[in-house]
Amino acid sequence: MRIKSDRAMTKKIKQTNSKKSNIKVYTLIFICISLLSFLPFVRSGRTLVAYADGYNQYLPVYVYTGRYLRSLLKNIIVYHKIPLFDYSIGFGDDIIGTLNYYGFGDIFSLLSGLIPTRYAAYGLSFEIILKYYFSGLSFLYFCKINKYDSRFSICGSIAYAFCGFNLESGSMFPMFSSATVFLPLFMLGLQNQIYKRKSKNLVLVIAVFLTSLTGFYFL
Repeated sequence: MRIKSDRAMTKKIKQTNSKKSNIKVYTLIFICISLLSFLPFVRSGRTLVAYADGYNQYLPVYVYTGRYLRSLLKNIIVYHKIPLFDYSIGFGDDIIGTLNYYGFGDIFSLLSGLIPTRYAAYGLSFEIILKYYFSGLSFLYFCKINKYDSRFSICGSIAYAFCGFNLESGSMFPMFSSATVFLPLFMLGLQNQIYKRKSKNLVLVIAVFLTSLTGFYFL
């Protein structure tokens, strides 16, 4: 019994080390590709915020979200309330219902609360790249649960992170990349249901919950 226990522990340690190694390799490759791809934008003083919808819709919502989050704590402590209606939105409208279409509530947008307004375009650009990274990380997790070969899992995760949908739609409409982050979780949750794995409902519930926060557009 002791020998079996030691073997099981050794196997568990090897699996943990392998998982960490895959994440490290994926992260290193992602950073290298990102530097080659996006460094020219930095050198030329440009951002990844697309013209038209990017500057007219998503950037203003990103700025609004940052200001909203920075003032939220004061509103709760001083005024004992959470603002849910704003007369500066059109002729006056509910904040969550209106701006949720543009990703208001997206967990990645929480970083906007740390970004000063004058750097909002750079903050939104960073958020876009961050979503690319987590897209691949989510895919890597899907591969890990299904016990796919490490080499193919890493290659697939890089390809998924920099897929055409992310690079085109994800940069023009930043909330679109959230869909690629949560899609592997949806697939894994459905697999758990089909094969009746442990915690079969948890992954699916988390995926639906995060998607609903990101926007009803994809929900």
